[in-house]
Amino acid sequence: MDDFTTTLTRELLRHNVLVLKTGCAAIASGKAGLLRPEAAFADAGPGLREVCEAVGMPPVLHMGSCVDNSRILEAATEVVAEGGLGEDLSDVPAVGVAPEWMSEKAVAIGSYFVASGIDVVLGHPFHIEGSDLSPAS
Repeated sequence: MDDFTTTLTRELLRHNVLVLKTGCAAIASGKAGLLRPEAAFADAGPGLREVCEAVGMPPVLHMGSCVDNSRILEAATEVVAEGGLGEDLSDVPAVGVAPEWMSEKAVAIGSYFVASGIDVVLGHPFHIEGSDLSPAS
C-alpha cells in the first residue's frame, strides 16, 4: 500500500524537493526511515541535502494527521509572507498530492487546497463513475 507513496517521495527528494506530509503518507515515510535527518544523506538531492544537514532536519516533515493538512497551507502562507516566491499561494512552487487516497476526506482536503490556490493531484479516479453493470430491464 505504501509503495507508490514512498517511491514518489524518494523521487521528489532526489529532485531537491522538501516534502511536507500528513496522515497515512507521513506514516509511510516514517516506516521507510524518511523522517530521520540521516535520510537526507541517502535520498535527497545535493541542494536539499545541504539544507537538511545545515539545519539538522529530515527531508520529509511530518505535519500531523490527515486532517491537520491546513498546517501545510500555513507553511506555504509563511513562505509567501517572507517573500521571494510570489505574492499569492498560487505562486508558490507547491502541489498537494494524494497518490493512494482511500477516503472522501482526501477529496475534501484537495478541494480546500485548490480553493487556496495550490494545485492538487489525486492518484486514482473519484468513486462517482458508477457501475459497469447496465440497469435491469
